[in-house]
Amino acid sequence: MKISETIQNIVNESESKALGTVGGSGVMNVVPISMVKAEADAIYIFNFFMRKTLENILENKAVAFSAWSGMTGVQIKGTTEYLTKGSEFTKMVDWVASENPARMVLGVIKITPHELFDVSPGKNIPTDDLALS
Repeated sequence: MKISETIQNIVNESESKALGTVGGSGVMNVVPISMVKAEADAIYIFNFFMRKTLENILENKAVAFSAWSGMTGVQIKGTTEYLTKGSEFTKMVDWVASENPARMVLGVIKITPHELFDVSPGKNIPTDDLALS
């Protein structure tokens, strides 16, 4: 499933970001996210020191991610894969190093999107951009 360039830009340029998870035992967790990388087919979030979030995604791969700036925002529901090696992991670690060399990546949470929602008051995002292709 492909994410439109509009949604990628909203995510990549957002002032605020949060990731919601639910563990297998029903334990909910929502955390602020400091760095994110949206590409056409996935959203990448970086584990610098996560504990409960990591436990939850290893138990239940379903997540909700929100990103917003001012009065424009998007929610992305999807499933995760936790990366700790391989070319995709290396590519994302290299990206973090180029953006913020002081950060040490422990793992990469890859979100494959299944649903997109405009969470803007007044619905600021064109409907076509919310469709996954």
